[in-house]
Amino acid sequence: MAAVMKTPSVPALERGLRILECIAASKTGLTFSQIAKGMSIPKSSIHSLLITFEREGYLHRSELTGRYICGLKLVHIANSAVEGVALLERAGNLLRALANRTGLTVHMGMWERNEVAFIAKVDPFSHHKVATWVGKRIDFHCTSLGKCLVAYLPEAELDRLIQECGLLRHNENTIASGVKLRQELAKVRKSGYAIDDEEEEIKNSVKRRLNEALERAEASPEPDPASLLKGVYAVPEELDSPHHM
Repeated sequence: MAAVMKTPSVPALERGLRILECIAASKTGLTFSQIAKGMSIPKSSIHSLLITFEREGYLHRSELTGRYICGLKLVHIANSAVEGVALLERAGNLLRALANRTGLTVHMGMWERNEVAFIAKVDPFSHHKVATWVGKRIDFHCTSLGKCLVAYLPEAELDRLIQECGLLRHNENTIASGVKLRQELAKVRKSGYAIDDEEEEIKNSVKRRLNEALERAEASPEPDPASLLKGVYAVPEELDSPHHM
């Protein structure tokens, strides 16, 4: 039995998406008449949607033929989606290997609209798991991923972030001072990694968790604790791009 949709869809958006899909499926583009002929949508609505998409750069209308084709914005979105899928496919095994090696949850994140968005998450084969999910958005100043992503920003850009977003204090461990944040980011640049020591929420101490991971590394056939961090550094190198876990 189909699940009942509690939140209704937006009819105008559904119509617009149908128009985009119809045009994208055409190799040479479609005229207004061709679009209207293949859809049970009022012509006035089709005209308004086409004008909106054209003004926003999602469609382009040829003055010579009158045909609508996909605009640069749609092309950019499509390319980004393809690149994202390819990246996650390449990163999947590396994230799993890192999670198993450290016994810690591994996240991959990207910078979006002044926040960090999780685009991948891998839990270890153990009881140590964290309550996060793909799509979750987190602050940049109180999370290890966020610190890694902003550590190399120009000073002017960092100043803008602090001024516009603020440094929300989640608990007594949160870095809520611009001066302290800059000092922390300097440590990140020097060491090559960042630590979130219960700065966003109170949980099992990250220091204790890292110590447990180091103890496991010492008990393994490769006793050098530094090998734990070697695995972290190896992931971006194998992906051939600077992503942070």
